[in-house]
Amino acid sequence: METEQPNQYNPIRFSWNSIPTSKSSLDTTGIPFGCVYTPLKELRSQEQILNYQPCLCPNCKGIINPFSTIDPQSKTWICPLCKQRAPLPLNYTKIDQNNVPAELSPENTTVEYLIEENENPVPPVYFFVVDVCCTEKQHQQLKNLLLQTLACIPNNALVGFISFGTIISVHEVYFEETPHISIFNGTKVYTAEELKKFLKINPISTGIPNRFIAPLKDAEQMLNTIIDQLNPDPYPIPKGNRVKRCTGAAIHMAVGIIEATFPKTGGHVIVFSGGPITHGPGAMAELERIKNVRQLSDISKSKLTEESLKFFTELGNRANSSNISVNYIAASFEETGFHEVEPLVTATGGFHTIGEGWADADLIETVVRYFQREAPYSGSEAIVTINGSSHLNVTGMIGCGIANPPVNNFFSINNKVGLSGTDQWRIVGLRRGTSLGIFLDSKGGVNGEKCFIQLLCRYRYFVTGKTHLRVTTAAVSFDDNLSSQLTGFNQEAGISLLGRLAMFKIRSETVRKVIDEVDSSIVEFCKKYAPGANFNQNTIGIPQLIFYLRRLKVFTGQNTTPDLTASIRCTFNILDPNDSALLLVPILRRYCLGKEVEEMPLSQDSLDPQWILVLTCFSRVVVCCGRDVASWRNQNIHEQPGHEDLKLILEKSQADAKNFADLRFPAPQFIVCDQDSSLSRYLLTAVNPPPLQLEAKKSANSLDTDSGDYGSFVDRLRQLSK
Repeated sequence: METEQPNQYNPIRFSWNSIPTSKSSLDTTGIPFGCVYTPLKELRSQEQILNYQPCLCPNCKGIINPFSTIDPQSKTWICPLCKQRAPLPLNYTKIDQNNVPAELSPENTTVEYLIEENENPVPPVYFFVVDVCCTEKQHQQLKNLLLQTLACIPNNALVGFISFGTIISVHEVYFEETPHISIFNGTKVYTAEELKKFLKINPISTGIPNRFIAPLKDAEQMLNTIIDQLNPDPYPIPKGNRVKRCTGAAIHMAVGIIEATFPKTGGHVIVFSGGPITHGPGAMAELERIKNVRQLSDISKSKLTEESLKFFTELGNRANSSNISVNYIAASFEETGFHEVEPLVTATGGFHTIGEGWADADLIETVVRYFQREAPYSGSEAIVTINGSSHLNVTGMIGCGIANPPVNNFFSINNKVGLSGTDQWRIVGLRRGTSLGIFLDSKGGVNGEKCFIQLLCRYRYFVTGKTHLRVTTAAVSFDDNLSSQLTGFNQEAGISLLGRLAMFKIRSETVRKVIDEVDSSIVEFCKKYAPGANFNQNTIGIPQLIFYLRRLKVFTGQNTTPDLTASIRCTFNILDPNDSALLLVPILRRYCLGKEVEEMPLSQDSLDPQWILVLTCFSRVVVCCGRDVASWRNQNIHEQPGHEDLKLILEKSQADAKNFADLRFPAPQFIVCDQDSSLSRYLLTAVNPPPLQLEAKKSANSLDTDSGDYGSFVDRLRQLSK
């Protein structure tokens, strides 16, 4: 059976849909074999949601799917994963051409089973952890953001509130008489059992109102009062010192309170951080300002960073096991410590956004979009399991979550990548766009033979509390014909996997070595499939994707910080292939008098004084008016009769740019500028990226060039791949 879904609805995209019959040949393709899997990708139709239990193979526990062979006469079916025959359940015995269950329909390679109705589901839980170490102006901006955030939360959601600075303040949000604030030392951490005792917390199942986590409809007035009366940290700051900020202890406490209150269902911690962690567990900066916050050049020698990473990694594993995701929102000109906090966010499937101030429009919009667009469609307590044909196994996953013990013996013992040695992963916070990079290996097969994988995602729908099981089944063909292999190649998925692999290796290997491995991979790919760098439709984007991948700040270390590189890595590792490509290669569109909108090459030649250019990046959208267009606009020529075409391109460029920005999460920075203005630097950087400068000795297959421009890069690739 042949099935193919449009990318809009297809939750799984393989780098290679046709692979060589031998493992040795697969190892020389240059691009990793695997898939990018988006568990909660939008379904094509409501008929894919099934309100009954799935039919399981008694041998391998695979679930019946469109690739299954049905034998109505013997009332049996053959599982495509293990090739074993099994009896059909009674509800399948009346199958014929006019009566095909949805899960067997060729177009339904993904279906979702509603497998558990929770009669008393716990509503969404949000626990705010708020940094009060800031100036009066910043503090007021933060309070405004918190009030906006509360307005986006559904009334049935349960909400808690902690503020922190030198100390931790746990606020009562539900009370009968006078509300209290419980104060804790910012240098200590407490277990869930200790917090139960100190705060007299009752698990929510007892029916006794909880003073620290309550429904928003009951606590909204109190929360508004708490925010209104929230003051900056009152403790004096000695001259030459940084403020004491106990971010690590505060997050640890929020996790403990949720564990004590909801020991099974968990919740979301929302952290608002305004500066470096200087106090208590997880500290990554010294109090004395004379001691600089760690930078990329010295971070490997930072004892504080080493200890902080260990603290947040352990907290991430604990939070994951308790179904608690941690989301991190930072606003500061200084490093806030996301480099150290990133293992916690990644392990729990949280989101993050980093800005310079609490009034930044893109930061505010990201928070609003999270609660209005993302949270209502998200899942929690997700368990992702992979199974498949005996020809294949999984070498690991790079994305988010933690590894669970294996369940299907579908994992590789020798080859390991990312979260490996298993075929199951646990992800607490799963958004619609969260994508996992799953790396596969082949044991070899017969030419023309198909092999299959099946991905199961069991999750609790965050809003309703119902448990769903999403099942996706896909096929890969064995084919030694190079043309067939190339036809089944997906360049966006391939580069997404290659990029994840490079970012995974950069943690333990030198940049020079990682870049040389990337270069060797692409040269190997081109020698086999595009000699002399002669690319076809399936590979035309490869040179540009690699050119920009090599120039990511994760690898160049130029004009970046540990927090920013951690943010890029954390973001890239959960993007689907299309967004991965956009993060690497921006899209440049030209708006010109008398002509249709046209996509332009990322080159200095695309700059013209009579054009409007719209640059769409993953984290930024730039509208730049050419010098002449800006002059005409400033003279209001576009408002004069006969110049409607000028008015049209001015309005259309802005409208299109806003539409691009509106679709994204996190919300991108939106910039409107003129040619030669200071803000036009964002456009110039994209069309003329800085060259990769590495001092260490390069390999023979290195794609480094003296000029560093794209044309020289392609020439070098063409030379090496002959």
